[in-house]
Amino acid sequence: MIKKGLLSAIILSIMATWIISEQDIKDDLNQYLTPSEGIDSNHPEIISAATELARCASTDSEKAKILYEFVRDMEEVKGKPCATFTLASDILRCRINFCYSRSVLLAALCRAASIPARLHLQKVTLKNWLSDGNKTSDLTFAHLLTGLYLDGSWKIYETVGNKDKLAQWLRDENLNEKATVMFHADRDCLFQSNDRIIIETSPLHFTGFNQSLINEIKKIDGGIYLK
Repeated sequence: MIKKGLLSAIILSIMATWIISEQDIKDDLNQYLTPSEGIDSNHPEIISAATELARCASTDSEKAKILYEFVRDMEEVKGKPCATFTLASDILRCRINFCYSRSVLLAALCRAASIPARLHLQKVTLKNWLSDGNKTSDLTFAHLLTGLYLDGSWKIYETVGNKDKLAQWLRDENLNEKATVMFHADRDCLFQSNDRIIIETSPLHFTGFNQSLINEIKKIDGGIYLK
């Protein structure tokens, strides 16, 4: 039989461990709520956009859905080239349909809405890709995604999950809206591998478009799409 004093000590020890663990989680998430390389979530235009878009949402999941669908579906601004491809406030203006760009934008909007966000990486191979020179070969490249912390866990989102991007990958202009990646708060929402596309998701994640991310991109495709 456990003595009363010993039992109290055990309970206090468990409570202390729980409190420390809770604080560790908060400390860890804080780095995904503040501005970082490419993710200028403190920019006035980013704050204004996030506030206006999510004004009617009451939960983080509702905010994330609105912000994700905005980034996924936004139309490129014709005749307005991006100053950079990896700074969120620039992407908000030009709205290019490029994974590096839309991933940093979604991360910035979510951080501005107090949702922890980070960047994730995939290696994508398009089988028998037909180049502009009518030559067929496999095309491999780094692909960027956004991770969001919702309901106590991280989920990964395909920020160019629109039919236009998939049509570009498959060289098929006849895709319908079913090709769009839909938002779910309880799971990863990504393009899936098939006989024409091989997708490998890296276990790594990044606070911003930093040198560590750039190094990993270069390992996949030599950094051919870095601007």
